[in-house]
Amino acid sequence: MSFLEGKSLVPLEETLVALGARYAAEHGFNDVYTLTKWMGEALVHKTLKGQAVSIVRPAIVESTLSEPTANWLEGVKVCDAVLFAWAHRKTMVMPGDVNTSIDIIPVDLVTNAMMLASADVLSRSSGVETYQVGSSDVNPILLGQFTKILQQYCLANIDRLDNLFLERPSRFFFLLKRQNFARLMSVLSGFMRLAALMGGSKLYRNFQVTCNLALVFGFYSTSSYRFKIDNLDKLAARFEADRAAFPCDPRAIEWTSYLEGHAEGVNTYAMRPRNKKTNIVAEQQTGAVEGDEQVA
Repeated sequence: MSFLEGKSLVPLEETLVALGARYAAEHGFNDVYTLTKWMGEALVHKTLKGQAVSIVRPAIVESTLSEPTANWLEGVKVCDAVLFAWAHRKTMVMPGDVNTSIDIIPVDLVTNAMMLASADVLSRSSGVETYQVGSSDVNPILLGQFTKILQQYCLANIDRLDNLFLERPSRFFFLLKRQNFARLMSVLSGFMRLAALMGGSKLYRNFQVTCNLALVFGFYSTSSYRFKIDNLDKLAARFEADRAAFPCDPRAIEWTSYLEGHAEGVNTYAMRPRNKKTNIVAEQQTGAVEGDEQVA
């Protein structure tokens, strides 16, 4: 996205992020993260050739469904970076197709799948088994539904979510298709640079937050994909006696209650109490906190 590439106003870190994204795209990957995941799997295949291997591929990992307690998470995760930025009035728009699915999976289901996959690899002498752990195949939720549930719940319960929200967001959050988002950012880019030169640094920083979030997370909100979990179902079936102790079936997710609980989890576990001066976790992971607004 060329609107990120200024010569004097864009910090080196953001330039390197954009460079990494272009490098990954040149090799057929949406970002460096997925590129390095592929490199890791290739290394496993090469170095452990002929041995028993289990590879677990989780989708977007978010808060727990039930264990060790419902809605627990540690730090700000993928979707939460956008939620945090909106809650702190740093952004109100992201690229996204409301009719595409977003593949969310609770972290305890991923952990349970890894436990079963570890037991399974000990029962085999050779061969590679790959297990996709996601929800889009059997229990999909559309991005439009996802954002609507979270936004409505947050706005209706903003007083209770007092670690996440400093005040009511000034705008509703909305999604634009990738091409329209790119056009909007391109148009705004010149105005924002002018505003920065004229002293409107806060406005420009908020613009940069939106651009950075779109660069890092835009692929996950604009791509139409579904990961088949047939192998995961077969794995669970092989350990029928242990399925109750290690549940990993995404069909168990009821999206409205899960996402509403997730907002509570972000507020409780990812944010520091508001009487603290800074929210270090959120600041480090989103870059969306600054100056006297570092409260959470």
